Amino acid sequence: MSEYLPIDCGLHSELELAILHRLRLDIETRDGERLSAWRGEDLRVRDHAEYLCLRGKAGERREIRLDELAWVRDSLSGRIVLSASEGKAQVVDDS
Repeated sequence: MSEYLPIDCGLHSELELAILHRLRLDIETRDGERLSAWRGEDLRVRDHAEYLCLRGKAGERREIRLDELAWVRDSLSGRIVLSASEGKAQVVDDS
């Protein structure tokens, strides 16, 4: 796997809030994979990289490296947080 590139602090904060409030997340990764209605459970560090720990509706578990996120939308606000290769996140109102 490639060298980890830290994500924008704004996106990290949005993920922390989603976990705290137990929100469901819709996610797209940089390779185009989409996950719908997964609940964020934790952020973890392993091998010098950060991961978002998720749980699906049927209880399945998944981890995604944070620098692999293309965008994240939470179930409460509907806002989309775009990750960016330049290190800055952009919040888009999806309503």
